[in-house]
Amino acid sequence: MALASFRVYISHSVGPHELGAVYGMAELSARQAMQPIVPDRRWDYHALPARISELLRGLDAFVAVATLSGQHSEWVNAELAEALRMGLNQQRIISVVDQGIPHPDAGRVVIIRRDNFQQTVEETAAMLQQVQLEQTQRNLLVGLVLGGLLALLLATRQRIMRTSYLTPPSQLYDTPEEAQAFEEGRRSALLVQMTDDFDVRDGDWGSVFAYLQQHPQALSVLLEAPEAIREAFGNVRPILDIVIEPAEGWEELFVVVPSREDDSARSLQRLRRLDEEWFGEAARRADFSINVTTEQDV
Repeated sequence: MALASFRVYISHSVGPHELGAVYGMAELSARQAMQPIVPDRRWDYHALPARISELLRGLDAFVAVATLSGQHSEWVNAELAEALRMGLNQQRIISVVDQGIPHPDAGRVVIIRRDNFQQTVEETAAMLQQVQLEQTQRNLLVGLVLGGLLALLLATRQRIMRTSYLTPPSQLYDTPEEAQAFEEGRRSALLVQMTDDFDVRDGDWGSVFAYLQQHPQALSVLLEAPEAIREAFGNVRPILDIVIEPAEGWEELFVVVPSREDDSARSLQRLRRLDEEWFGEAARRADFSINVTTEQDV
């Protein structure tokens, strides 16, 4: 038996760069047992298409993101009205808006802080996690009543069902300029997550970000690294290190895994496991722009 994931519909009326950031955060939420849904805007808000109505069915949360540069408030209103018609609990609405933009009276509200976007992201994530916790507790109670404690214990061992409902990025913009702005915003959101998952040698995040601008294919692979490393090495925090060889004119980003093993052979064994289970294939997806090594954690 598999557990259903937490379905979050992310309605949006934002500029192309902001939409990229919203999309990036949705990709991150998919790693947290959530099922984010990001719709396109290629439909008439006067007549909600069946494919959008189907996505709005059975939601656990509805997040409305609206900024002053957005031009799709009518689409957001149409989606919210349909979700409510289908039985969405008003307390499961989270509005993330610029100051001065109207928002539903019900639910929770986050005012976007342009001077501290990280705080905006954290507040929104905390609200979603609270709604998710409330839903989980309710599901556990139902499980106790219907299936008994044994069924619950078995259920916790099952994999979470995850299905992607993220609209392909190419359907979210129309011009090369919008595509570039979208991808810049998307990378920015994903980079925020990296500061939570990694330390960086000498605190030089600037060099890491500059390297990833030159090698964007490495970013998604790096976001996979912490979980893969924990599987092989246990609860350690990886370090990012830019290694530069001026004489030969090259530089490379290393993911350094601190190892508490006294036996170096045991540490190398874990590194081989990481390579077999993840990095060997991941390095190809990153076009070999990153490498992984281990060092003694003192």
